[in-house]
Amino acid sequence: MSSGNGCGATFLGGIAVLGLTVSLGAWLSPFHPVASSPIMGASSASTPPVHFPAAQPPKATVSPTDDQSSFGPSSGDLVHLAEDRVPLKWSTVVAADVVMETRFFNPYNRLEHRWDYGLFFRSTTEQGFRLIIRDDGAWFVSYTDHRRGVIEQTTVQSGTISLFDKAPGGSNHIRLVVLGEEGLFFVNANFVATLDLRKTVNSGKAGVASGIFKYFQWPGNATKYEKFRVRAVSP
Repeated sequence: MSSGNGCGATFLGGIAVLGLTVSLGAWLSPFHPVASSPIMGASSASTPPVHFPAAQPPKATVSPTDDQSSFGPSSGDLVHLAEDRVPLKWSTVVAADVVMETRFFNPYNRLEHRWDYGLFFRSTTEQGFRLIIRDDGAWFVSYTDHRRGVIEQTTVQSGTISLFDKAPGGSNHIRLVVLGEEGLFFVNANFVATLDLRKTVNSGKAGVASGIFKYFQWPGNATKYEKFRVRAVSP
């Protein structure tokens, strides 16, 4: 895969996808089967304005006595709020390398109002990643940096999911494997892309979110998620 978008997004062209998949076999086994063929020809997509949570999680710290290695399964609703807040559900896992998955349900007809959902990971008060999936099947990896006292956002990668359910009431299973400087992104058991995660390899919280893009919430509605699970892994 090789492309770019208007925000200077770049794709990693086949960075050891097969080798990384093999090395992660033991960690992937409790989760859904992995499709071995990548979806080729992902196209770039324009990025609308992005929201940020009104409150960030605490700075990532891990006590040797804390059991923060796994979370879930958890199911619930991400209730759409005012446009200056993002509905979030955090796991209890604080780690740099994780396997996380959930099934999102499309909240309403995208022709009536736009929607999105996604995964937050390596998130602290200083920085973090968001994997955002838009209602038209476009996806974005966004990196946020708070260390200068203002929120700076960079779109690291973007593309389009070929096998994506857009129908009202439909659903999509999302799985993300985060390991060091790379990640493996799957939708509905199909491999989508190898992600560039070099911006930060530090520990942080992991969670699910909806209404991340500006105007992509519809108050009075909610985005349902099901069997949200996170597991810390070691290289």
